[in-house]
Amino acid sequence: MGRLRSIELYIAIVTTFTLAVLAVAITFILVTLYDIQDRTILIAMAIAINTLLMIIFNILLSVRFMKATKDLKQDLILKEILYDLFHQTSLKHSIDETCDLILKAAIRAIPYAKRGTIMDVTSPNLVQYKAYEGYSLDQLNGMRLNLKNTYLYKETQGKMDRTIIIPDTVNYIKNQNKAASVDQIIKEDKDTIRSTVCTPIVVNGKVFGMLNVDSCKYDAFSQKEVDTIEIFAYEVGRMIRYTQVMNENIYLSRYDDMTKIYNRGYFYELHKKMYNNPAIKDYIFIATDLNNLKEVNDTYGHGIGDRLIRHFTKNVSSLLTENCVFGRYGGDEFNILLPHWTKNEAYALIEKINQKLADDPIKAGEDVIFVSYSYGVVQCPTDEKDYKELIKLADQRMYAHKREMEAERFEY
Repeated sequence: MGRLRSIELYIAIVTTFTLAVLAVAITFILVTLYDIQDRTILIAMAIAINTLLMIIFNILLSVRFMKATKDLKQDLILKEILYDLFHQTSLKHSIDETCDLILKAAIRAIPYAKRGTIMDVTSPNLVQYKAYEGYSLDQLNGMRLNLKNTYLYKETQGKMDRTIIIPDTVNYIKNQNKAASVDQIIKEDKDTIRSTVCTPIVVNGKVFGMLNVDSCKYDAFSQKEVDTIEIFAYEVGRMIRYTQVMNENIYLSRYDDMTKIYNRGYFYELHKKMYNNPAIKDYIFIATDLNNLKEVNDTYGHGIGDRLIRHFTKNVSSLLTENCVFGRYGGDEFNILLPHWTKNEAYALIEKINQKLADDPIKAGEDVIFVSYSYGVVQCPTDEKDYKELIKLADQRMYAHKREMEAERFEY
């Protein structure tokens, strides 16, 4: 702070000296031109010129100071908005919620901003609205637009590699001869949008979409607003990537990579929730185990064995309803939860699975492999109330069924 004051004092001294010299110089020029000899007049002229210069200087300084104060205030508001935004977005895992928060923050941070949108590129030629503020749900919800009709695409010749400003959207639209659908929406709104700033949103080096901020004022945006909107566009990209990574990690922690059904840990978590849920009075637990998987692996290789596993889970999944839970317990063991199902309904499901697998075997070269499995069906709480004993009983029934199937095959 002391150093800053010293600099200010130095500037004040230099400025005062410079103005005094300038006043003397102007006075000398006037004396030379008009041949003024009276000393009193000379002194008065010098003082008047110096005073006039000081007034002009102070006016310019005040204007600059007011602008600097305004910029500083805007910067402080921006920092406060960004701080709140970082906190809020850290609590969100949905990309849509994150985009909505960032868009609202951008409109708050940019002077004269009235409305805005975030659009994502859904295909090489289409964009759709990911978030919007200041527009009605009926106007934009679910709407897809041609990417080539957007301001950003047009103004960058399809590169979408920089921020662009449309200072007069009304004349811009008229000059385009045919208005794009996005432009028509803006034009037809009761408060006409008169200027727009657009910037690309980049995720992993690719254009994910674009952030647009609109104003009802002509020429509302300058380089200052460009810098600000680029901060928010960067934040959108960063949070989208963060959300993608979080969702990927959540997916990997819950799903089996090979079969895309629930893994053992997450199935156990869902089973516990179902067991402790007072709204679910009873449910069916089915333990299953694929037959002869080891033989298939030894005879045809693990690639065919993996195909058999995926084939089984695909066919079972196709017959389950939305509230059913299907998970991989181990290498060749799978479990199914059927809330509010009866035993008769569970056995009917098993018959459908058996029929589907019998009608759709897999091939290994010239050989045909029929997928079969053993199962154990338990109803909670009718057969067993205790959680651990329930699982144990289902396993016992599954292995008993496996022994029956092996005995039948041996007799055959």
